[in-house]
Amino acid sequence: MKTALIISLAIFLLPLGYLVRDYGSEFLKVDSCLDAGGSYDYGRNECDKKENHPYIPYRDRKKALILFCSSLLVIGLISIILTRQKKK
Repeated sequence: MKTALIISLAIFLLPLGYLVRDYGSEFLKVDSCLDAGGSYDYGRNECDKKENHPYIPYRDRKKALILFCSSLLVIGLISIILTRQKKK
């Protein structure tokens, strides 16, 4: 039972951690670009000091990643609940 719970927690926490890391690292790159007086080009993932680029929300740029990680989060949560119920 303990192994099943650890696996369930990993299925739940790993995609969550990946999303937080991905969003956070991108946020820091964009922030440093804006602080330097540039405009962040989301299509090329780089700072551009010559042109202005429109803001594209994270959810619009990373739909597949968010859907995949959300699915794993739900699967992990369900498996945690089922693992805890079998223990009782």
